[in-house]
Amino acid sequence: MSGGAGVSERFGGDTEREAGPRMSCRTASRRTGVLELAASLSAVTRWMLAAVGAILASVAFASPPAAADLGVSEFSAPMLDEQGLEVTQAGARPFEVRNVIGIDPDPLLPFSVSASLKDVVVDMPVGFVGDPSEFPACTVGSLTSATCPNAAQIGVFLLTTPFQTFAPEPVYNMEVPQGQPARFGVRVVGGSANVFFDASVRPSDNGITVTSSNIAHIELAMVLGTELRLWGVPGDPAHDALRAGPAGTDPIPFLTTQTNCDTVPVTRMRARSWQDPDTWIEREHVSPPLVGCELLEFEPSVRVEPQVAQAGSPSGYTVEVSQKVEDSPDALATAHLKDAVVKLPAGVTVNPAAAGGLTGCTEAEMGMGKAGAPAC
Repeated sequence: MSGGAGVSERFGGDTEREAGPRMSCRTASRRTGVLELAASLSAVTRWMLAAVGAILASVAFASPPAAADLGVSEFSAPMLDEQGLEVTQAGARPFEVRNVIGIDPDPLLPFSVSASLKDVVVDMPVGFVGDPSEFPACTVGSLTSATCPNAAQIGVFLLTTPFQTFAPEPVYNMEVPQGQPARFGVRVVGGSANVFFDASVRPSDNGITVTSSNIAHIELAMVLGTELRLWGVPGDPAHDALRAGPAGTDPIPFLTTQTNCDTVPVTRMRARSWQDPDTWIEREHVSPPLVGCELLEFEPSVRVEPQVAQAGSPSGYTVEVSQKVEDSPDALATAHLKDAVVKLPAGVTVNPAAAGGLTGCTEAEMGMGKAGAPAC
C-alpha cells in the first residue's frame, strides 16, 4: 500500500498488481456488458409482467361465469373387450365399460375451460347389469386417506385439465347410503377432492342411472375431460397393473351386457355447469346391436305354497319365482326375466271383500328402484 491511493492485490502465484481508483479498459468493458445484460433482463421482466397483467386483465374483464356455456365436445360409452373392440355378444362380461366426456376449452382465456362441471347423469342401456354386492365396500374415511383395500377397486378414473392429464386414480366400491343401491368413489387431483358416482334404478324401465352430483369446483383443476373405466370382472389379473397388485379375491363378474337383442343399446348423458345450473347439455352413445341371445340359458322355476294346510280355509300363499344365475366370469349370463304369469291351482278363489278398508301403497312408498324395504 502506498500513500493510501491504491491497494496491492495478489492474483495467483507471486504476481502483484496495484488496484486504484482507475479501472482498466477490460474491466470497464466487462462492467458495461453486465449493465447491458441487466438492462435486457429488466426489459424482459417488464415484458413478462405486462403479459401477465394483460392475462389478468382479460380474466377480470371477461364475461361473468354465470354467462358461460358448457361445451361438451365428446361423449362416448363403449363396452369393450380386452382387445379394445366393442362387445356385441348378449349377456357377455365386458373387459371394461368406459364413459368419456370432453369439455370445450375457453376460446378467449388461456388455460381455461368453457365452464366447470357440476352434475353429470348417465342413463345406461336398458338391461345392462352391474352387481357390486359381492365386493368389499370402502368407507369415505378410507377413500380420503387412500387406504381402501385392493379387493374394493372396480375400475379407474382419468382426469384431464388444461394443465395436465393426471395418472389413473382407482375407483372403489363404496359403502351404500340409506336408500341407494350402489355408490362408487375416487380421489382426484392428488387427493384434493373426492368424486362419487351414485347408482340408482329407473322406475320407468328398470335401467341403471349413474349420477355424479355437485362435483368439486376446484379452480386450479378445471375439468377439460373425464374418463371413467369400470371393469367387467374386477378380480381379473389383467387389471393388476392399474390396481397396484392382485385383488386377492376370486374373479366375480361385476358388469353384464343386456340379454335383449331386439333393441339397440343406447347410453344417454346429460350434464350441467356451476356457472349455468339451469341448462342441461345432452349427448348419447349408440352401441352396436347385440347378437347371440339364442345362446343364453333360461331355466326359471316357481314354488307356490299355502300358508294354511287345511282344505277350505282362508289362507295366504307364498309364491317364489327363481332363476338360475351364472356367476362364472368365462360363461355367458343367463337370460333376464321379462314377464312372469303365475296361475294358482284349480279351486283357489279370491275374495275381493277381504280387501275392504285396506289402503293402497304408493309407488314412492314401495321405493321402486331404491334399496331397503318398502315404507307402506
